[in-house]
Amino acid sequence: FEVADNLGFYNDYDTALATAKKSDRILVLIVLKDPCPYCDRLANNTLSDTNVEKALKDFVPVVVDINDDYPKGFRPAMTPVTMFVNPQTEDLLWESMGAVNAKTFQSDLKEATLSRQEDEAAH
Repeated sequence: FEVADNLGFYNDYDTALATAKKSDRILVLIVLKDPCPYCDRLANNTLSDTNVEKALKDFVPVVVDINDDYPKGFRPAMTPVTMFVNPQTEDLLWESMGAVNAKTFQSDLKEATLSRQEDEAAH
């Protein structure tokens, strides 16, 4: 997907996961398909938003096609879906469905971070 290239996102799950593990940053798995107008909206409006780009610097974003090779447990019924994954356990921390706007996406990033803190406090 062009958005992955333009924004410097990963386009391979395993490579992104390895980076997320090493840097101990949450993996942001963005599942798209083509054609999909809502996927285009998420990619071109939300992910390209300056504030979202800045916020994503603390995460490891990866964009995959729904048919790409990534864990089956993360395969959604619809697209677009953004999943926030704990890199150490590969547990799903938070999930966001549809073409959310930039403000909601930033809120999702915060929720995923809080969820990870709670997750780690429990272990």
